[in-house]
Amino acid sequence: MLKTLKSLNSLQISEIITRFERKGYKLVGIKVMVPSKGFAQKHYHDLKERPFFNGLCNFLSSGPVVAMVKKQLSHKTDLF
Repeated sequence: MLKTLKSLNSLQISEIITRFERKGYKLVGIKVMVPSKGFAQKHYHDLKERPFFNGLCNFLSSGPVVAMVKKQLSHKTDLF
């Protein structure tokens, strides 16, 4: 998920997607959404005990994000 900020534009989002693709991932889904605080709490559940958890969830749910589903392409290996 990318948190959209006033300074983050579509060209920068495109560059981030390109970097994922260069690393061997294929973008299979993308959506702009505003996550609820409950969604943020579930997404970051492993950080629940950290002191910044509430602030992180508030930030994530404060506006739109670009949610992506990526699939790692299989890597062929040569057998000797």
